[in-house]
Amino acid sequence: MKEAVIKLKADGPQLVREETRLFIGEFMRRSPPFAGGNYGKSVGSPADYEAGKKTITGDLAQVAGHAQSGYLQFVVDTFGATQIKQQLFKKGSKKPYLIDWDKVAFSLEELMKHHRSKLNKAGRPPNHYKNGSPAYGQADKTIGRWVAKEKMIVPNEIYYQYRHKLYDAIGSAKASFNAAALTLGLKPFPAWIKRHGPRGTYSESGDPANFVAIIAGKSQVPGAQRAVDEAIAIRSKKFQAEMKRIIKTFAETGKITSRRKSLNS
Repeated sequence: MKEAVIKLKADGPQLVREETRLFIGEFMRRSPPFAGGNYGKSVGSPADYEAGKKTITGDLAQVAGHAQSGYLQFVVDTFGATQIKQQLFKKGSKKPYLIDWDKVAFSLEELMKHHRSKLNKAGRPPNHYKNGSPAYGQADKTIGRWVAKEKMIVPNEIYYQYRHKLYDAIGSAKASFNAAALTLGLKPFPAWIKRHGPRGTYSESGDPANFVAIIAGKSQVPGAQRAVDEAIAIRSKKFQAEMKRIIKTFAETGKITSRRKSLNS
């Protein structure tokens, strides 16, 4: 950057701000959620948002289920509220099905506590349907569908209320440097990332010849530091290649072939 300021008479502070903004965009591309095969390709697309919803829906289904409140009350009154393993029959049918539930609950608070208790260090519940998991293969077609063990079953309205609450967190990982992104006018900046507000901090210091932008952020998502490291490495490589090309062209033609405001001010 200092070489660009000297050889191209670049606006140092503007150049630093440009690169800071580009770094944040690169970080967002490497922070979840991602649509299939979209890692590193999008700051945040509608498909990425839908991928986040899909992940939350699948994860919650691993540890919780739902049914009509009246049916759940019948189960509790008949078999109790915990460790329910009973063969039942559909109304008007001789076809049996088995319920194998850990607990029935009727409040949002109980569901939240249960869900959090099942999360691993990565913030994900174990996949009971994945080969290698303790519950994998628990199905008996002669008796009907098994429900994964350790599932809490709640009324439909409680389940969907909580799932919607979880949807509100989508974009949180990408929003780690929102304060800097908002200050620098990052574009594109999807609403579902911007809604998390000015997370982190942004400040500037130094004179035009030694200008520094200082950004800070915090993320509880595993892999955030890797995303930072990758973004720094990528922007460093791209910036050096870009400046090398521009300086070479300028030395040969006296013209600056760039759309950067910092080089055309």
